[in-house]
Amino acid sequence: MRKLCLLVVCILFVSNNLAGQKLLESVVSYFYPTERDSFKIWKEVYEYNSAGKKASLARYTWDSRRNGWVGGMFPAEECFDCPGKFEYSYDKSGNQVLTDGFYWGFQNKWVVITRQESGFDAYGNRVCYSFNRWSDEKKDWIPIHGQEYGYDEAGHTTSDAVYFWDTVKKAWNPYQKEEFFFNDQGKQTMYLRFLWDASRRDWTYHTKSEWTYDSLGTQTLYANFAWTWVKKEYVWKEADRKKTEYVYDSAGNQVSSTVYNWEPGYKKWTRYVQRKKSFDLAGNLIRDVNYRWSAGTDGWLGNDSAEWAYDYAGHVVSEARYNRSSGNLADLHRFGKTERVFDSAGDQIQETHYYWDTETKTFNLETKDFYYYRTSTTGTQDIPADPIQIFPNPTTGILNLSGLAKPADVKIFSLQGMLIRTIHQVENTVDISDLPAGVYILNISESNHTLVKNFIIKE
Repeated sequence: MRKLCLLVVCILFVSNNLAGQKLLESVVSYFYPTERDSFKIWKEVYEYNSAGKKASLARYTWDSRRNGWVGGMFPAEECFDCPGKFEYSYDKSGNQVLTDGFYWGFQNKWVVITRQESGFDAYGNRVCYSFNRWSDEKKDWIPIHGQEYGYDEAGHTTSDAVYFWDTVKKAWNPYQKEEFFFNDQGKQTMYLRFLWDASRRDWTYHTKSEWTYDSLGTQTLYANFAWTWVKKEYVWKEADRKKTEYVYDSAGNQVSSTVYNWEPGYKKWTRYVQRKKSFDLAGNLIRDVNYRWSAGTDGWLGNDSAEWAYDYAGHVVSEARYNRSSGNLADLHRFGKTERVFDSAGDQIQETHYYWDTETKTFNLETKDFYYYRTSTTGTQDIPADPIQIFPNPTTGILNLSGLAKPADVKIFSLQGMLIRTIHQVENTVDISDLPAGVYILNISESNHTLVKNFIIKE
């Protein structure tokens, strides 16, 4: 086992052709205990290198006692010193070769704690990876685990081997290896998992999966095998066999798939799970329902479901997910809904999360995330914060605009992206007193500069 990317040469790629590039600067999240009250929860701050690639990502939480932001940690992390900030470095081809993780220390500053290193081949495939943790005692990086990858000529991953660092022997110990096999159409036909046998100092079989397809490339059969000791020898013993039947609509969309389990004792196929999908005229998935077969009721029971809605540009503006409370889909409890707002350039500017109240059977507002952008003017400079401001916000009908260099064109959109009104040659006020209460998007065009802001009309 080699050094597993512990010596990665980082060459930062610099570009000077970034004028006008729109970059996500921060995301700020607010919690709403009521519809009218809110307070800050967390924010994420992004920084970029001169090539426009993400150079760092930091997460902060709002400290109400200090009335300010302090370093936090990302929600997937649950340990005390897990990262709340990441810094990224790239090679000359733009591959991310280094990721340093930081946690917020007692001295109220970021302290480095983890390092992830990757190596790439000439085609941009990651061929090695290592995860390391900083040791204050040794003043050095201590390897934790590493991986090596292999690829075929088509770019498919054909192998993935995992190693752990032996701190006593100062060497990498093999742990497991996976191998993947594909047919001429690029469909995976077999998967092998190996575990390292230390006594034999070699890889030994653990599990195997096989897939078969029809002439159209649609999966028809899946089988899973375990490497099992039978009659004084190890053999492949089938542990699981499934087949799948598909139904398509006239547009070629897969609207139904039914999975069957093979019952060797009864020597027959039995129903297992079913999935049904619905699509709109544009081919967008708008509903996905999963069922499981109930032998007791001799019928399908709704298991979980999801629904999506799209704007005119195809962005997902609404997503609701359900789980099962009984066999009827009408009784499904909605356990989450997300709404998204996009500006005229297609960039997300807001995300609202709701939870389902099982007592009132309504969606209740939980959090809102607001996305803020900046525009790069060159490879090394960024323009300052936009001087154009709108107030008051919320408003009862009149919006004041400050910072306009000259009269501008203003467009007002609904949250679903529908154009409601266009107003030309606006100087400093916009009268929207005839619009109903709600949240809207204001698009201000001044010369070659466009600004997008949300505003609220209150009753």
